[in-house]
Amino acid sequence: MPKMRLNIACALNGSSPTDDDLDLMDIFTNRDDEVPELPLGWMKVTVEYRKVNPAFTELQQVKDGLIRQNYDALSQADQTAEALRAITIQVDALHAGLTLDPAYAPSIIEQEAVYVSPAERDLKVARKAQNLLQSLGIEPFVSEDDLAQMAEQMQQEASSNLAEAVTTGPLVENDQEEMVGTPQGLVVRRKRRRK
Repeated sequence: MPKMRLNIACALNGSSPTDDDLDLMDIFTNRDDEVPELPLGWMKVTVEYRKVNPAFTELQQVKDGLIRQNYDALSQADQTAEALRAITIQVDALHAGLTLDPAYAPSIIEQEAVYVSPAERDLKVARKAQNLLQSLGIEPFVSEDDLAQMAEQMQQEASSNLAEAVTTGPLVENDQEEMVGTPQGLVVRRKRRRK
């Protein structure tokens, strides 16, 4: 069965879910999952912001203009509180259908969602995510001890990769070279093919 492709990327480093992430989704995602597009280990940060609906404001301005226009059209003697109330009721009744329309609700909620890749893959992402969560008063998903352990492990891997790149010597025909990201920067990893 072909793997599902997700249209998400980490907001902190731009990485996308790996094939392994997609394989794990098949195993760990429930059928009634509320967030089926969230791979295992990934974090989804959703911000919702309530603001005044511009359409509601415009509707109120139109209604106020009609009330003022109809009231001003009355003779001086007819401009009473009762007349103003009657005109207001007529204008409200005229626009009652729009008032019930969700497009003209008094406020709207804007929503933005971003994704963060698993902390284990990138120490900088892990630290940024942890700082964000702490600043919002949310308990981080990765402890300080785990971050220190990750940093040590990445340091050891970077040293190993650097040693491997230095000891393999110059490239010869059929050798492959790849760039590997480490906390210290990019390291060239060479793979030798045996003939």
